[in-house]
Amino acid sequence: MGHLWYVELGNTAGAMTNTGDFQNLVPYYYWSGTEYAPGPGNAWGFGTYDGSQGFYYKYSNAFLAMAVRPGDVPVIPEPQTYALMLAGLAALALARRRPN
Repeated sequence: MGHLWYVELGNTAGAMTNTGDFQNLVPYYYWSGTEYAPGPGNAWGFGTYDGSQGFYYKYSNAFLAMAVRPGDVPVIPEPQTYALMLAGLAALALARRRPN
C-alpha cells in the first residue's frame, strides 16, 4: 500500500493530494489484509492521512478497507530476457540461411 500511495499516486507524508481512480478515498487508516506474523490477532495497516504503516489489532472496527489485490501491477520484463530472445532468434535465422 505504501508503494501505491507514494510511487503510483505521488502522495507525500501528511498530505493526500491524489486519489487516482479510487472513489471515496478518505484520509484514515486502512487494512492491508496481511496478518502480522508474531501476533495472530494483529494485521498490517496503512494511514493515508500521514503515510504511516504499522500493525494493529485486526478485530477493531476503527479501520477502513480498500479493494486492492496482488497482481494488479503488470510484470515488467528484464532486459536480459529480451537479449536472450533476440540472440535465439538470430541463431535460428543464421541456421536457416546456411546451405546444407
